[in-house]
Amino acid sequence: MLDQIRPRGLANALTVAANDLITSGTYGKILDHWHLSEEALPKSETNPPGLPKY
Repeated sequence: MLDQIRPRGLANALTVAANDLITSGTYGKILDHWHLSEEALPKSETNPPGLPKY
């Protein structure tokens, strides 16, 4: 996991952490608790394609 964090610093670390929450099922449990399951994302990405650049 740490080897995935180094290239982009904090942004990449947060992406890796979010993906760990998704993989472990914790993300889904949190969304279920707040009745937001339909808003779930399949994965977290740092600067995904199609994101507007300002």
